[in-house]
Amino acid sequence: MTINKSLWRPLFSRIYLELYDEIYNSINYMDVERAPLRNWMTKPYAGLLAAQKFGVIIQNFNIGGNFTYFPMFDGPTTFPGHITMLIAFFKNIHFIYLKLTNDCPMPPPHGI
Repeated sequence: MTINKSLWRPLFSRIYLELYDEIYNSINYMDVERAPLRNWMTKPYAGLLAAQKFGVIIQNFNIGGNFTYFPMFDGPTTFPGHITMLIAFFKNIHFIYLKLTNDCPMPPPHGI
């Protein structure tokens, strides 16, 4: 988030002014033990940030709705061999990796 701070801050401040700082502080955790609740990533921002950081397309499946996240600031030429990750938010405590059959329909893009 710090590399593209000038791009992220205006994006999140449209939702509310302190959102960038809240998200940054929540993921800025470097300990090896279980993170306290204030450092847990929140939806929908977890998908958006992970897609940008790793240059992947993330499909998030959960009870509240299924969404697809794309990298925000880099195009297909930056990550020519992109992959799609499928995850589900499981029991409201963690994400799990999914493997679906080929040609499954893609959830709509998230409208952040």
